[in-house]
Amino acid sequence: LNIQDTKEPGLLSRLSSLCADNTLHIELQEDLLQSKSGLLEKDIEFLRQRGVQLVIDNYGSGDISLRLLGDLPPLSLKLAYRLIHAIDADPVRQKMVRAIAGATHGLGLKVSATGVESEAEAATLLELGCDSAQGFLFSKPLDGEELTTYLAVGAQRR
Repeated sequence: LNIQDTKEPGLLSRLSSLCADNTLHIELQEDLLQSKSGLLEKDIEFLRQRGVQLVIDNYGSGDISLRLLGDLPPLSLKLAYRLIHAIDADPVRQKMVRAIAGATHGLGLKVSATGVESEAEAATLLELGCDSAQGFLFSKPLDGEELTTYLAVGAQRR
């Protein structure tokens, strides 16, 4: 969800009614949590009471604090591309991601990296404590039909 999405009346009720408890994951852009016009605590609590799992997307692109993560709490964080791009060759960003992963795991949350483009990035992120990754290394974005074909081909290879 982005800031514009939150202005749509009744959106949260419609989203929370779509799935059984704990099956719907909503990705919240980090800037949404910093904005006065974004989601309010009551909105987050509304979703949580209905079993919706929250994922903070693009973490590291703004100024959201770890304290806020303890207050939410989301299911996981997805690290921003600018934090992980070419991380295999950047010791400073490696230290940052290791620290973020450690603190995030300490809160009982998962850490995911987005925009992974190389085997070296993926290996480094795994070593630094990321639980999962996504990006062009694994697949380009797919629409529903492409995803169905992609999964069918993968199942045939097993």
